[in-house]
Amino acid sequence: MQQYTTKEIMSITGINRLTLFRWEASGVIPKPKRDRNNYRCYSEEILQEILRLSHKNRHEIFAIVNQKGGSGKTTTVLNLGACLAELNQKVLVVDLDSQANLTFGLGYELEDKKSTYHLLTDDKTALSEIVIPTQFSNLFLAPADIGLANADFDLRQLVLGEEILGKKLAAAREDYNYILLDCPPSLGPIVSSGILAADKLIIPVPVQQFSIVGLRNLISFVSVILQRTKNKITAHILPNMIDERLQSAKAMYEELKQTFQSDIMPEIRTSSAIPDSQAHRLPVIHYKKSSRGAKDFKRLADYLLKAVKPTLA
Repeated sequence: MQQYTTKEIMSITGINRLTLFRWEASGVIPKPKRDRNNYRCYSEEILQEILRLSHKNRHEIFAIVNQKGGSGKTTTVLNLGACLAELNQKVLVVDLDSQANLTFGLGYELEDKKSTYHLLTDDKTALSEIVIPTQFSNLFLAPADIGLANADFDLRQLVLGEEILGKKLAAAREDYNYILLDCPPSLGPIVSSGILAADKLIIPVPVQQFSIVGLRNLISFVSVILQRTKNKITAHILPNMIDERLQSAKAMYEELKQTFQSDIMPEIRTSSAIPDSQAHRLPVIHYKKSSRGAKDFKRLADYLLKAVKPTLA
């Protein structure tokens, strides 16, 4: 049976050494056998699994949505996008919020340039006209500015305005492995545009603010947004801001898991490194790799590669 060295696996798959070893340690891939010199020997089966995980032909659009502000949508897009980019995925993050926190968080401020406002409302503006390469390898940004505040009104005046974004992203789908949409805290036309464009939804839920009433509201919200889609689409719940020291947070988290079961993603715990990294306008993985926040978002990126099945065209 064919055996491969670590160097050969890296050459074939494009996955770096640290990622391979992390996947091995966390059980994402089986541990390879060792030769007499204690070097790793990867089997054909493990190679095929790594190739599947590398998703060179995976092209998906995720809308990160929640009608509430402060739920961690922008934090999720920024840090999940950066972690996927570290896994050799080509990632585009799209800022659809007029507060432009995602744009600012990646170190950009627009001045007299086209933004996602034009992407949403102008048929003639292509995605390629506004995309900016970030300082991080494999990570690209479609930026926003305050002008986006007018987009909800303008979209209501356009015939099939909510479908403009989806058409443009579909045309550019093959250029990226993952497109992550940072949606504003509402259920207006901008959010509808994002939902209609997406293959899957991620709904961050801050468990520290959660309650039974919040659970009912969340179920209603998921139902509403799924009814507004034309295609089959899956919604994944992301438990967020979990403070493990609080018994109430643990109880709320367990209730959330029981309610949504298989649609629950790996949780993001509270971590001082996350707000600190935002103050430095950096993803947490590039601010403090050893922090709890960086580890949680790495685990979430691994989960997206391993457990979330690709959408078939």
